Amino acid sequence: MAGEIFENANQVFRYIVDKLHCQVSYNTVKKAIEDGKITKRRGRGFTLAAVEAYARTLDKKISAASPKDDLPLTGDNEAPLAKTKAEAKLKQVQAERAQFLLNKERGKFIPTTVMEAELGQRAKAFKLGLEKFAPDNAVKVAEIFGGAEDTARELCNRLGADPDAGIPLVIDFTHSRIEHFTRMWRRQVLQFLDSYATGTWWTEEMQQAWEKMLEAEENEDAA
Repeated sequence: MAGEIFENANQVFRYIVDKLHCQVSYNTVKKAIEDGKITKRRGRGFTLAAVEAYARTLDKKISAASPKDDLPLTGDNEAPLAKTKAEAKLKQVQAERAQFLLNKERGKFIPTTVMEAELGQRAKAFKLGLEKFAPDNAVKVAEIFGGAEDTARELCNRLGADPDAGIPLVIDFTHSRIEHFTRMWRRQVLQFLDSYATGTWWTEEMQQAWEKMLEAEENEDAA
């Protein structure tokens, strides 16, 4: 557990709420990251120690917001108002946590492990689809560039060659390039899938899009 690395704000938020049982909203965690209150590790992500250090500050804030500690030392008229504010703040935090747990039970939040597994399955399907394209469509591609009688005739006419003699030659040559096209396509597939293979698909842009999606869902629930 000591070597655990959190990739993004959502993982940090889930750990703080689910594992450490702190009362905090996702937007608060996100802002803490933006303000540098949760120290980023070299490269990317956040260490377990950095996340737990931030969580300890949350515990202090909750204690500081309790009705007893929020009471002023002097001023009889200010004490009831301070107590009311503290109680309202505490109820709001409790309501946010209850709403989150309810949304979780209803399936509105998907565990990161489930999403990563889903992305892995999609990547496999994507890879198979790309690999099958060349052998399944090589003849059709060849026909576009002279591998069919009509395109071979057009090529002969444009070159000023005798169609009767040239069409069979053009068709045979074009079809002889099918294997070259297939090999070229295999190399291209590797480039298509390089980001999946190296794990670099989880870019800063992807992380920001993910966080915006979660924020939009929270706003929708609040509305």
